[in-house]
Amino acid sequence: MIRILYDKEGDLLEIRFSEEQVAYSEYVEEPGMVIDYSKEGSIIALEFPSFSRKFARGKVPEILLL
Repeated sequence: MIRILYDKEGDLLEIRFSEEQVAYSEYVEEPGMVIDYSKEGSIIALEFPSFSRKFARGKVPEILLL
């Protein structure tokens, strides 16, 4: 399961890989994103706050190219 959500009002892009509860989160300065983890340590979501201001139209964040 992969679900991509964009909250236009909050300018937040979220890519979810699981419906599990978030146990803890880590902020990564560059590219300015939040990684959400399950209690087992698996990545369950990537969040990009202020998405439209950080990433120019048509440019894909490098982290998404992995």
